[in-house]
Amino acid sequence: MDTPTTLGLLGARSPVGEEIVRSAPRSTAVLRFSRVQRDRDQHGPWHTFDEHGAVPGGLDVVVSLIPIWVLAERSDWLEQVGCRRLIALSSTSRFTKADSGRGADRELAERLRQGEDRILGWAAERKVPVTILRPTMIYGSDQDRNVSSIRSTLRRLRFFPVVGRAQGLRQPVHVADVAAAALLVADAPPQGLAPAYNVSGAEVLSYREMVDRVRRSVSGPTFVLRVPGALFRLAERIAPRSKVVHTAAGMADRMSTDMVFDHDAARDDLGYEPRPFDPVTPSP
Repeated sequence: MDTPTTLGLLGARSPVGEEIVRSAPRSTAVLRFSRVQRDRDQHGPWHTFDEHGAVPGGLDVVVSLIPIWVLAERSDWLEQVGCRRLIALSSTSRFTKADSGRGADRELAERLRQGEDRILGWAAERKVPVTILRPTMIYGSDQDRNVSSIRSTLRRLRFFPVVGRAQGLRQPVHVADVAAAALLVADAPPQGLAPAYNVSGAEVLSYREMVDRVRRSVSGPTFVLRVPGALFRLAERIAPRSKVVHTAAGMADRMSTDMVFDHDAARDDLGYEPRPFDPVTPSP
């Protein structure tokens, strides 16, 4: 084990960031960085994430939870703070959305790909060990756009619409398990680690099964409504600028698509052991 003494955290206000702050060893000083000035809170001071933020003595490891393409654009900052090791969050969307029929999905996949490539290139040039983590569908927080949006729809409408049988496979990963994976990487010697790991949940289930399990976490009667995909496309034509409609239509398009990734390498190299899917259990 190689527990870091100082850990710089970008994206500390995200659900994964909050978990890392709570779960980091007491022997590790977690320095939280923000692009805007923030007041001190129960976890200590905030540091400004800018182009001139040197850290005396440098940082044993930087964990970045911000979009990886944004991190790539600010790689000079990593040098200025004295980053000796980097762990960066990406997403399996790099693969699942690359061939999507939606331009926005393909654009996201390309941003992820380019961001990863630029970070790996920067790290190789400067001989900084880097590990990229690619989680699947993250849940376990009111801020996630996956399980929480399904639950919110069920509470508000008492039903959730699905297209067809919605048999596309999913492997949801709890926010705390993503945070645990980052800390496992930080605690492991970098020699011999892969440049990237998939971080998925322990359980594979269909989209429909996932919705049914979320339904059981919502009080009161709810039901699943099967609707034609054309209904979502019509809604997009009627309200082309609605982010809610666009997001819902994108979800509908993917309900029959498998989006699963094994985490065998993370288990073997890091000891990563995620939990089964449980939408009832909140983040601690």
